[in-house]
Amino acid sequence: MKILTAAQMRAVDRRCIESMGIAGFTLMENASLQVYAELWKRWPDLELKRVTIVCGKGNNGGDGLATARHICSRGGQVRVILLARTGDLKGDALTNLDAARAAGVQISEATDEASWHAAWSEAPPEIVVDALFGTGLAAPATGIAARAIEEINSSGAWVLAIDVPSGLSSDTGEVLQPSVRANVTVALQCLKLCHAVPPACDRCGDVALVPIGIPADALEDPTHRIEMLDPGVASCLPTRRRDSHKGHYGHALVVAGSMGKTGAAVMTGMAAYRAGAGLVTVATPWSCLPIVASGAAEIMTEALPETVDGTIDRKAAERVRDLAGGRDVLLIGPGVTTNASTVAAVREIIRTRTLPVVVDADAISCFANDYQLLKAAPEAPPVLITPHPGELSRLLGKSIGEILRDRVGIASQVACELGLYVVLKGYRSIIATPSGDVFINPTGNPGMATGGSGDVLTGIAGGLLAQGVPLPQAANFAVYIHGLAGDLAARETGEVSLVATDLLRFLPAAFRTAAAAVPSPS
Repeated sequence: MKILTAAQMRAVDRRCIESMGIAGFTLMENASLQVYAELWKRWPDLELKRVTIVCGKGNNGGDGLATARHICSRGGQVRVILLARTGDLKGDALTNLDAARAAGVQISEATDEASWHAAWSEAPPEIVVDALFGTGLAAPATGIAARAIEEINSSGAWVLAIDVPSGLSSDTGEVLQPSVRANVTVALQCLKLCHAVPPACDRCGDVALVPIGIPADALEDPTHRIEMLDPGVASCLPTRRRDSHKGHYGHALVVAGSMGKTGAAVMTGMAAYRAGAGLVTVATPWSCLPIVASGAAEIMTEALPETVDGTIDRKAAERVRDLAGGRDVLLIGPGVTTNASTVAAVREIIRTRTLPVVVDADAISCFANDYQLLKAAPEAPPVLITPHPGELSRLLGKSIGEILRDRVGIASQVACELGLYVVLKGYRSIIATPSGDVFINPTGNPGMATGGSGDVLTGIAGGLLAQGVPLPQAANFAVYIHGLAGDLAARETGEVSLVATDLLRFLPAAFRTAAAAVPSPS
């Protein structure tokens, strides 16, 4: 599902109107019918409820006025509070104002505190439809609009927002104040960034994406680079032949673990197996090898030179290069620590890699404030890094707050600048590609905020790459299926009790669920 900026959405509207002959009034009418349908779906007794629609003077207000007409024509108790003078409306919004009046809709102007208070207090609403700004807001709401937003939030009414809750910027995940807290947001034709990324998406409530009659051709544009993942990502998984053997599905080499952190190595290796890799070898410090080997019977192990602290020694780089022969993908980082000798080994392993590599956890921190060393040469095997915000903060020398304020922009900047793939983990994980495409993942839950969850993701990505699934498909599907396994696990364990090994346990069900959602080839 494409995610558009406000400017991109306006360009699509113009293309429809100017090049395809679709009247703006038609799009507005379609939008209002969809809003009415969403209201009726959630409130089958809608005609018995007191509904107030708060409208601005622009197209979003026009959508609200048309919605009021539909409610009124079906016998509903609806009134409009217009935060403008009726003479300020133009074009399709003005047409819908006249149509609403003709249908008998009560319309009150509110242009100052006194008129707003009089209109709002006249009949306390049970349902509010927010049709103030839509995608048109570029700065925080002020004046009477800010007062209206505050009153809506404190009213206790159930709230539906048309396209974008008023007060939010459609183009960021930031929450501007004040902003409407909606129970449902009806997104018109395309998702906007505020619907998809936190914390703004939390103000949207349930997001209902509805068509308003814009043809698919009008949405075809190479500058539309952001998408929300959907179950279709499962189509990248190779079909297994009846005469398959383990050699058909690749061999993943995992460089992971240190004394006290052997579980990370085991979980990464088992996740690669659960994702379909034919063979998995875990290379780990000498003293860790018996623990890793006993952690999962399926995993093969190789010993690496170690430091006195039980971490990977710098001399291990040559051994890893030897082990890479005959393998299909390298996974490095879970539980390796940032011991100085280990840092030297990790940097050398990645610099001289001969395989596609997934870089996670401590291996990312081995490049802290030296991230340019990760820059991929065009001819080198591809790199996928999977940081959480703290790891990306250390890598770039930025604060975590800076990262969280612009996760999409920063992830994309890093991917393009370094020529690699980035999975920025967290609620609504971001996947960014070196070509500038960005994907946002809808699966997952707070129960996955637990030690080892990221190690499982690394293993899933590696297992897919071992089978020959190309980037970014492997990254997208790994993130999606990882979150889906978490969602399935949470149904049984609850979010509080969920642990990383539950993700391993529910990966088979997640794969079945995702595969079932992929349309069969015609």
